[in-house]
Amino acid sequence: MSAPICYFDTSALVKLYVFETGSSEIAALFGSSERSASHEIAYVVSKLPQLRAASRKGSLSVEAARDCRPTAMQLYP
Repeated sequence: MSAPICYFDTSALVKLYVFETGSSEIAALFGSSERSASHEIAYVVSKLPQLRAASRKGSLSVEAARDCRPTAMQLYP
């Protein structure tokens, strides 16, 4: 049986570079899927706004948000 083709919405993509509940499972799916897909809107929505929102809520420090930015940028070059 071949590996699954997985669709990742914005909240799943964010879990690839901000460690939170479900991050390990998403990383495993992302790494094992034959192909991964997302909608173009994820590019706009997932980059900085999600990092800023996590920083504002206090679940991510400003420094950690800055550290995550390069990884986020690599998802969508």
